[in-house]
Order: sequence, then C-alpha cells, then structure tokens
Amino acid sequence: MIQTTTLPPLAQPIISAVAVGYFAVVAAIGIWATRKTRTASDFFVAGQGIGLWALAIASTVTVCQRVWVVRKQALAEAALRSPHE
Repeated sequence: MIQTTTLPPLAQPIISAVAVGYFAVVAAIGIWATRKTRTASDFFVAGQGIGLWALAIASTVTVCQRVWVVRKQALAEAALRSPHE
C-alpha cells in the first residue's frame, strides 16, 4: 500500500527519533557481542552457550521459512503458467 498523504508534522521527528534509537541499540549490541567473541567457536555456536530450546526454535523457524519461500515460488510459477482471464 502506498501512502498518499503526508505525515503530520509531529510524527516526522518521532519517526526519526525511533529510527536513530533503534540503530543505536543495534550498534550497541553489535559492539557488546564483538567484545565477547574471542574465537570462531564463540561466533558460530555462541561459546556453546545456546540452549537446546533456542536451537530447536531456530531450526524450526528456518525450516518453516524455507517451506514458505518455496511454496510462494511454486504459486507464482503456477500463476504465470495459467491463462489469465
């Protein structure tokens, strides 16, 4: 959906402040994580500090996302092959 109206003058600085705050928090987390990472093992498996539940959730989400992407691609290809009426 394309926005056709302008934002109210009060909303513009708020949106900018939220964006700047978000990027500041992400940068702070990145700096903190960089200081805690010493070896390749720390980077790839978080120093083996990731619990079984976190790994299970991450792998499940990855599989579900892959299925969703493949399904969307199949639907798009089917729509291109079918005659448009």
